[in-house]
Amino acid sequence: MNLHAIAAPFVCVINPNSTATIAVSTGYTTAADGSRTPTYASPVSVAAQIQPIQNSDIQMIEGLQLQGEKRKLYINGQIDGLVRQDGKGGDLITLADGSLWKVAIVTEAWPEWCSVIITRQNQ
Repeated sequence: MNLHAIAAPFVCVINPNSTATIAVSTGYTTAADGSRTPTYASPVSVAAQIQPIQNSDIQMIEGLQLQGEKRKLYINGQIDGLVRQDGKGGDLITLADGSLWKVAIVTEAWPEWCSVIITRQNQ
């Protein structure tokens, strides 16, 4: 059961979805000098529900020492934060205002949807 699909129309009355562009991390390339450059798949546009993080989310990330501006993002589909065993460094999100964000933590992952905490990046 896709609870996000059930709840989204009601939430969108108060907080409409925004368009976001997601670039999924594909790992990295290593240069001759040993430096690494992250690589990403072609960006895809999705409808996203962007919300401030809640107190329970703050408690979850408190020990991770994440600094900077954070938001919670709900989308249909799956995106990832850091996945060391796959060599991935976190998917990138570009919001409608052009701001760049990185997936810091996946807070909920279901077959049809997920919620993540994103952290704003310097461009």
